[in-house]
Amino acid sequence: MIQHAVLNGTHVNDRVADILQNGGRPVVVTKPGAIGCALFGPYLEFDPGFYIAEIDVLMQATQDDGADECCGFADVTANSGAATLCAQHLYPSRLRRGVTTISMPFSLGERQAVEIRLHVNGRAQLRALCARRITPIDHHSKWRCFGIAAPEQHPFEFDNFSLFYDAYNRGANLSLDEHGIVVSINGVSFYVKSHEDWQTADEIFLRNDYFFISPRQKVVVDIGMNAGLASLFMANGPSVLRVHSFEPFAAPYQRALQNFALNPGIAGKIMAIRRGLSGEASISEVPVSRDRTISTSVRGYAEGDAVDRIVLDEAGPVLQRIIAEAQRDGADVFLKVDCEGSEFGIFKSLERHGLFGSIAGVVVEWHKWWSPTASKADLFAPLLAAGFVIVDRTTKHDMWAGLFYAVRTGR
Repeated sequence: MIQHAVLNGTHVNDRVADILQNGGRPVVVTKPGAIGCALFGPYLEFDPGFYIAEIDVLMQATQDDGADECCGFADVTANSGAATLCAQHLYPSRLRRGVTTISMPFSLGERQAVEIRLHVNGRAQLRALCARRITPIDHHSKWRCFGIAAPEQHPFEFDNFSLFYDAYNRGANLSLDEHGIVVSINGVSFYVKSHEDWQTADEIFLRNDYFFISPRQKVVVDIGMNAGLASLFMANGPSVLRVHSFEPFAAPYQRALQNFALNPGIAGKIMAIRRGLSGEASISEVPVSRDRTISTSVRGYAEGDAVDRIVLDEAGPVLQRIIAEAQRDGADVFLKVDCEGSEFGIFKSLERHGLFGSIAGVVVEWHKWWSPTASKADLFAPLLAAGFVIVDRTTKHDMWAGLFYAVRTGR
């Protein structure tokens, strides 16, 4: 059973925190290394409507190693903790700034008693004011939990508060400029203009799908640059000398340039080329969608509402030049390949030119829908022959795509 003290409706878990006085105001200070719920209550009833709950938190000390990993969370619950209405993770980078107001918007469909809780995982010692606030809000006021105004001039952003709350709750910082909301994660900034953007950001920045670690300097080839998020993520690595980024479609290419402009300290490493790579050179006009930047192959988008002229180069000769330059600089070459089916032709070209023996590692999203006869076995064969070890993350239930990593061990 939790042992706790009660002060003006505030319940404090004695095993996790102590109540102190600070200038006549009661504060809760978590114990070094303690894990669990430090603060809960008061159980106050509110009518149906929209609200924002706030608690002021300061970081006393931290045991983190600079990785800015979550050190706890605050939440709003009903039914004595049985129903979570809203939660927000706590990160050292935010709490080091001084007293930080943790703001959590929530809604009630019926009159309920709610409470605000504070939880810690032992990685940081936190101080929180016992006094907490729950106030009614409208759809505009809830944006203050990010410290920004409501993005009324940007319909997608304004209509998708929950998407940005998810981003913020997972460590992103948000700001607002004339183009929309800028999301910043681990020193990289970019715009989120669609659900596709956030899907891509989630894969790259939060799930680390394209995170290469090696003891040598690297040159990365980003085949299928899209809006440039993977290129920025990889260029931000201190051991990365250059990123060669290929994107044949105009709309994502322009989006990438806009994102690069937000990152002047990183973008200088990126060589962005508005051309695609394939098994052979070609020029064609294909249907595209004005609203989509992913899931469009060099065959075009079947339900497209516009036409784009795309130029493709054969991958082998292009990669041959990049590899030669990297070798002169004593760097390893890594490939990130996500090009909606063109990976099959690209791999055949690389095999024809004997280049797999000069590539250190690859991460590939391959596409099951490209051909009923093509499969990951066609991609694995030249890698295995060149001495690669493959980690296959393809799942059977995904009808459209799979993911694998491969690192060359035969030197």
